[in-house]
Amino acid sequence: MHDNSLYKTPESELNPQNFLEGQEFYVVSIAKFSSLFLATMGLYSIYWFYTNWKLQKRHHGLSAWPIPRALFSEFFVYSFFSRVDQSLHGKKLSHHWSPTLLATLYVLNAILNYFLEWFGYREIGSPFTDVFSLLLIFFTYWILKSAQHAINISQGDLQGESNSQLTPLNFLWIMIGILMWLLVIFSFLIIFDVGPESWLSSFYY
Repeated sequence: MHDNSLYKTPESELNPQNFLEGQEFYVVSIAKFSSLFLATMGLYSIYWFYTNWKLQKRHHGLSAWPIPRALFSEFFVYSFFSRVDQSLHGKKLSHHWSPTLLATLYVLNAILNYFLEWFGYREIGSPFTDVFSLLLIFFTYWILKSAQHAINISQGDLQGESNSQLTPLNFLWIMIGILMWLLVIFSFLIIFDVGPESWLSSFYY
């Protein structure tokens, strides 16, 4: 008789939460992190912070609430990056990064984005304030990507191989994110009067 178990998918792969077992922080490959963060216009960061604080709470027995810390990440980013750095030092892992500087940039970026949105809502400097606010997403991405790299090192998974595959749910969020990007881009084309109608008018006139 043939052993059909050789052709079965490992049970650990069927449960996307299994890779979190025993982890102190949320490990994810940089490629997957980048895809989800950029596709969702940064909304992935809420889930990212939530999962990290959830793992911290379970691993260290914290009394912290992960959801508020994810929604108001600006108030807790110093503490979180510090925890990542402490994990690296505790395991005597060498990694050149500046958690304090990155946390400061994250907070300043959030404050700047708040003011840009405030001006945008009041149509002060719009649409340029809206464009600049959108560009700040890429700065946030760089900050959190740097932190993710440090996290992966601290958890002994430099490449994030334990969580590198996109799931069907991930693809769904990416598709929704792409639609969001298309809507934003289309809105800017209308605002700046750049589109088929403007091309036709310039051609005839």
